[in-house]
Amino acid sequence: QTRMEPDEARRYAADPAVSGVIVLGGVVNHTFAQQLIEAGVPFVVAGAHQHPLQLNVVMADVFNGAMAAMQHLLQRGRRRIALINGPVTTSTSVEKLQAYRLALSEAGLPFEGAYVLNSDFLAESGHQATERLLALAPEIDAIFYGEDTIALGGLRALKEAGRRVPGDVAVVGFGDYDLTRYTDPQMTTVHFDMRQLGRIAAQRLAMLLEELDADPWLVRVPCTLVGREST
Repeated sequence: QTRMEPDEARRYAADPAVSGVIVLGGVVNHTFAQQLIEAGVPFVVAGAHQHPLQLNVVMADVFNGAMAAMQHLLQRGRRRIALINGPVTTSTSVEKLQAYRLALSEAGLPFEGAYVLNSDFLAESGHQATERLLALAPEIDAIFYGEDTIALGGLRALKEAGRRVPGDVAVVGFGDYDLTRYTDPQMTTVHFDMRQLGRIAAQRLAMLLEELDADPWLVRVPCTLVGREST
């Protein structure tokens, strides 16, 4: 997983049974990654880039996926769109915020700081963040959630507040997890192929095991909007 400490990287480097590593997830300890680089262990990060480190990375095309979500809401006449994003420590959350701001600018809409909150990738955090948002900006008519699990908690908070989805507030998530087909209403979300992401990461690692090279790859898996009942 991604929250590994530098000592764990050194253990991987010293273990003769370890030929290479795929690091999964959006939050990678930079010192852990730096230790693998210095030890010469081939590895690929699957989930998010880790600037300014030059790494082999496979991730979703988060920026364009977030743009698709925002354009979908704007096309449906929503003009007071909020963003409940993931943690500020993740590069994917930074890209979603950038896309959110650009989409608003292109639509001639102002950026409202009160419309942007951050949450952990937990339903409970999404529930709490949505409650805070409704208290700060009760006029919002749409929420773009940075991840489907966050949106799951948000849907509960909206229902508790008496807000109809999508009548009062449209909702878009990100990830297209299985849960989105079982929410009420079914959730509009941004899809990317996680199996493809993992497959490409494994293929790149296999190349590095065959012949280690110094050219870092950044591969982005396409994102597409999946329209359902929540918008």
